[in-house]
Amino acid sequence: MEKMEVSPDSNTMDAPSASASWKDRALVKITSGMRPWKTDFADTMQFALPVPRDIVGRIESNVDYYASNYAVIAATILFLAVVSQPYFLFTLVVVGALWGYAYSIKELVIKGQAITPKQKLVGLCAATALLLVVFAGTAIFVVIGITAAVVFGHAALRNPNYESMFQAAPSAV
Repeated sequence: MEKMEVSPDSNTMDAPSASASWKDRALVKITSGMRPWKTDFADTMQFALPVPRDIVGRIESNVDYYASNYAVIAATILFLAVVSQPYFLFTLVVVGALWGYAYSIKELVIKGQAITPKQKLVGLCAATALLLVVFAGTAIFVVIGITAAVVFGHAALRNPNYESMFQAAPSAV
């Protein structure tokens, strides 16, 4: 497996080669947009109550600018929910096993009817949604609620730093 190097003067990782795994490419994509936690994301001098007419603009600007930071926060909250609630973990394991088993069957036939890959995917998505709502519904809604409160609370209260937003914007090719 190919190693990725962290640049000493930045928070970004060098891009992995085309042969790198999807996990390595996803990690590089998330971390390349990551803003510094202490000096930018949590800079207490940049927080202030917004004027009501500015709330939507702040949220839009900050959600776009801090998307990678918010993704890390959401993943952390989900991880904590899974670790703290074994029933939720059990449900995720069962759902994962269901997907693994369904995709290990090359040709699925139900009542003489061959099931296409698209039908299998739709069925698995429906079964996943049903299982998660029935067996882990409360945990899912708690995770979504806490994540939304943290993300939208930060986005609404933090003054957008428009100068650095435009400097950090990737150039369109």
